[in-house]
Amino acid sequence: MTHLFTMRRTLRAACAVLSLAMLSACADATHDDPQDPWESMNRSVFQFNQVTDKYAIGPVVHGYEYVTPEGIRTRVGNVSDNLMEPLNMVNSFLQGDFQRGMKSFWRFVLNTTVGIGGINDVAGSAGLKYEHEDFGQTLAVWGVGDGPYLVLPLLGPSNVRDTGGRVTDWFIDPVNWAVDDTSAEIWIGVGQGLVERDRLDGVISDVNETSLDPYVTYRSMYRQHRAAQIANHGEGPMPTGPASAQVAPEKPAAKPKHPHKHVVTPAAAPATTSPAAPQ
Repeated sequence: MTHLFTMRRTLRAACAVLSLAMLSACADATHDDPQDPWESMNRSVFQFNQVTDKYAIGPVVHGYEYVTPEGIRTRVGNVSDNLMEPLNMVNSFLQGDFQRGMKSFWRFVLNTTVGIGGINDVAGSAGLKYEHEDFGQTLAVWGVGDGPYLVLPLLGPSNVRDTGGRVTDWFIDPVNWAVDDTSAEIWIGVGQGLVERDRLDGVISDVNETSLDPYVTYRSMYRQHRAAQIANHGEGPMPTGPASAQVAPEKPAAKPKHPHKHVVTPAAAPATTSPAAPQ
């Protein structure tokens, strides 16, 4: 009952955040990108994330990198990925992709047992590579459009569809149901966020140091990355943490996961004029 009560409370809070975003959009009359009608609000949140990352999250990650050998960080990342496998499996099944669903199932079984709790990615060594699936991708397979671009506090780039997907993932994640402890779930989420911020440290540093407009660069990278994931061309997890992004092909091929379904993918990102300032 405690778990259900907490989930209801979280859902109400998420709905309130989305409602505020919608209301804020009404006052945002100027924007350059038709898919980013809330650009003014998004840039404000983006600046908050940048400052938070520079003075709080970034230093924590760099301290973690300094005191933790790379080999150990890799194994921590393996454990983080392993905890995502049950959710990957559920979303694959919801998309009708039973082959990927069973791959996630066997990855979880092998890595949890032979891999000692996921510390070692023995499934990956055997040819079963990690494939990230989330409910945002599931909605895309079901034909739901991405909606306006949205920057979330601390979580970074998203859109309306993927934000709803994040909330749903929290509800349907088998790990959360197994743990059934809100504090433990929060700490697992924080740990996974730390792992992803560590993995993206080089990308974030490069963009912040070289881009003339980091906001536009991250927006472009996020759209391309999600398009690749939805087309099953990208296997990495969804970018998390302040101002995070992952590199994806500039023009991911529009290959739907299931030919008999209509898949709505994010629109192509703006053309780039230079490596430093995509626009």
